[in-house]
Amino acid sequence: MKLNVDEFKNVLRKGTMNYIIDSIGLAINKDCVKLNMISPDRTALVFLNVPNTMIEGFSANDEVV
Repeated sequence: MKLNVDEFKNVLRKGTMNYIIDSIGLAINKDCVKLNMISPDRTALVFLNVPNTMIEGFSANDEVV
């Protein structure tokens, strides 16, 4: 697998609302990246489903969480 670091940073920035939220849940498969996060004080929710442009080399059944 090959990681596009710039795209990974972009996904983290989007998912953490410009780094306001300090942690995030990622589920990455061949086609998409799903991000799920609730801020510690429960005032912000992040649910994104973006195309997977950051990791190449997944087979059809691979998933990283």
